Amino acid sequence: MTSVCTAWRKAAHATPTLWCDLRLRLKQPKYADSEACRIRGPFPDEFEGDMVTAYLSRSWSLPLHVVIELDNECRSSEIIEAILPFCSRIQHLCLNVHITAAIPFLQAPSSTLPALKSLSLSVELILPEDGDNPFPDEDIVEARMAFFFSDKIQNLLGLYRTQESCTHRKRELHTTRYTGAPITRATPI
Repeated sequence: MTSVCTAWRKAAHATPTLWCDLRLRLKQPKYADSEACRIRGPFPDEFEGDMVTAYLSRSWSLPLHVVIELDNECRSSEIIEAILPFCSRIQHLCLNVHITAAIPFLQAPSSTLPALKSLSLSVELILPEDGDNPFPDEDIVEARMAFFFSDKIQNLLGLYRTQESCTHRKRELHTTRYTGAPITRATPI
């Protein structure tokens, strides 16, 4: 819409409700097998966290709905860092990223997300070939619990671990759902 003409661009930039819903679904296509694609990931060369900052800044002070689904570990961290300054306005948050990208966001104090009403987390943990887990279970639980202190959350998708895959040394944390009265204290899933 901002590319149609100058008038449309000005109108779009002056309408904050157009910028309240950020959905980044940048997953590597399953058929993408080239070396360049594996190195760069699905992001265009010019894609940067600054683009996310500019997008969310246009929403002025309105509440935000943020969906982030990324499978490129390096760029995921950059995107998460760009979102952190806007945390106080996030009402609905869905993260589907590698654990290293999510940890800084998850360890933010609960007061960082005062408007949060719903949360969905799907975090992937890929273990090194030697079997050492760089993120012990206690760290994952501690990071996860940071979100459970909000007394305003009414819809929560939590985490649980599936069996380890023998072929790929990969574990995924999947979601379970809580819907109901606001959560008033830390509640284990």
